[in-house]
Amino acid sequence: LVLRLIGIDFGLPNESHAYPYNPDEWTPMQVLRGMDPAHLDFNPHYYFNPTLQYYIYGATFGLAHVTGIVNIRGDERFYFEHPEQIARMILAGRLWSVLFGVLTVWLVYRLSRRLGLSRELSLRAALLLAIFPAHIIHGHFMTVNSPVTFWTTLSLLALVRWTDRPGIRSAILAGLAIGLAITTKYSAVILLPVAAVAALLILRRRGVRAAFLESAALGIAALVAFVAGTPYAVLAWPEFRDGFIQMTTYFAAGPPPGGPAAALGKVLAMYLYSATPGLLVAGLAGIWTLWRHRTPGRLMLVTFLVAFVVSTIKAGALASDSRFLPIFPAMAISAAFAFGALLRRRRALGLAALAVTIWLVVIADIAYLGRFVGTMPQEAASDWMRRHLPDSPLVHLAGTSIYYFPDLPMRERVAEDNPGSYRRETAWRFVPGRDYPSARP
Repeated sequence: LVLRLIGIDFGLPNESHAYPYNPDEWTPMQVLRGMDPAHLDFNPHYYFNPTLQYYIYGATFGLAHVTGIVNIRGDERFYFEHPEQIARMILAGRLWSVLFGVLTVWLVYRLSRRLGLSRELSLRAALLLAIFPAHIIHGHFMTVNSPVTFWTTLSLLALVRWTDRPGIRSAILAGLAIGLAITTKYSAVILLPVAAVAALLILRRRGVRAAFLESAALGIAALVAFVAGTPYAVLAWPEFRDGFIQMTTYFAAGPPPGGPAAALGKVLAMYLYSATPGLLVAGLAGIWTLWRHRTPGRLMLVTFLVAFVVSTIKAGALASDSRFLPIFPAMAISAAFAFGALLRRRRALGLAALAVTIWLVVIADIAYLGRFVGTMPQEAASDWMRRHLPDSPLVHLAGTSIYYFPDLPMRERVAEDNPGSYRRETAWRFVPGRDYPSARP
């Protein structure tokens, strides 16, 4: 929890910059802006992602408005002159990511125990996820990545439970978890091959009739959960269909220039960046350990790991560490299996390998979290521009700040450039000086 709260205010909008440094955090704000709750219209008109998490954010902001923490009824000028209002909303959304991240650590312990790990090794698996660099970093942001990782891990736990304790009830619970994962982010469809393996295991154990009924119950429960979280997939089917096709076309970009080898290289680099070398090697080695000593649950975990790795390679140019987040809980469990096997054979070597792995991970955590505290270079650059650039209508916000790039504090709207639209490009004119309305008493 502490690691996920360090620097939780990183890059929030303030008088130095109008947008959060993580550009993906602006997406929920745009999605919510497309709704009209006063007329009970909750259609986001945006379907690159499903809507469950966006509704959670909207409900949170509404509660914060009622309690006087934020004002959600301001116009465009109000929010540019009071960036702290947007900052408070994004901070509230970030706390959801922190909560989902912490709960996922607990789920890793529960899943490890159900897969047959000892209490000691299960705690180590949970520890590995608790200090997993990418899981910590992306647990700081108001995006769907931390929530979908939680729901994906819960789905794996529910599927393993279904094979351990077959029955309609277990199947329905697994289906609900899968549906909630997919209605948070479409990429959770990677759970479907795992569900298929679970259904085959039920078929072998319980026969055709029971397998059919339980699989049907799982599918119906998943569909109900998906529609509950993304109701306009039904209520506005043509719009949802067109948005979904646009999204799938975008993500079907394929390998980057250089072919599969380049794609594999990028994916490997992303995994190394996200997990550190020791944890990545342990996670991959654990797949072999899981396969050699497979049980129904371990077979499903291997299926998930392999399917996810293949999908990330297929993503090619669009592969990124944030999109890898759902695999990291399974990778932490796989690594714990690898360390367990090594500890049984050569305890001293196993302890040394575990210590070195944790040491490398902690070093990475310190380096990454160091970016979240203190004065950020991009804010210093924004402050310099604010004090030195001339008052000129030629100075515009050409884009928005992205991670390491400075932003310009836009305060005066240039209506003729962009009438009636809250956009980032050429909508607001830069005004030099330090005395902005938001900074006044």
